[in-house]
Amino acid sequence: SMEINPKIKIVITCRYLEWKAYFEEKLKLIDNNLKIYEILPLDQEDINKILEEYSIDTTEFWKYIEDNYLESLLKNIMIIFHIIESFEQYRDQSVGYIDIYADVINKYITRKGSNREDTITDKPLGDMILIASSLATYMLLNREHEVSTNDLPTLANELYKVNAKSIIVNDLNIILNTALFEQNKGKFSFFHKS
Repeated sequence: SMEINPKIKIVITCRYLEWKAYFEEKLKLIDNNLKIYEILPLDQEDINKILEEYSIDTTEFWKYIEDNYLESLLKNIMIIFHIIESFEQYRDQSVGYIDIYADVINKYITRKGSNREDTITDKPLGDMILIASSLATYMLLNREHEVSTNDLPTLANELYKVNAKSIIVNDLNIILNTALFEQNKGKFSFFHKS
């Protein structure tokens, strides 16, 4: 039998699309009185308030979103802010999902993690993106949320080659120390799941 202790509170968070329904079903089997909450995406009114803060014309912004079929990207608050902050740059051109995500990656991969104002200039951007992509593929295939710096030579050896060359430890270390990654006790994870 299971005893309920009202003094103990447990909070479980998850990404809505991946786990909410599964966790809700399983948790309700344990205790049907458990509270299940979900954070809703920002609605148009919320986004309009942000647009006003940035002095961006709401009608022009929403027409741009519609014309470029970007509505589904507005479920991700990081992407919302990126589009708003880059709106002056984007407004006169047609952009798609790939363009926006590439801009986000370029923004974070060219900045040092500890000081996001310092830029990294000694590595070609294309090579840095390919190394980060190899690492992302490795993490996805191995279901790893983070990687450790304990054995970087082994990790570098296990990654897919870039331009038919193995990734060297120094280059991997440069990537891990960009703003694209967060560091916690010698372990690195991408700063944002998207």
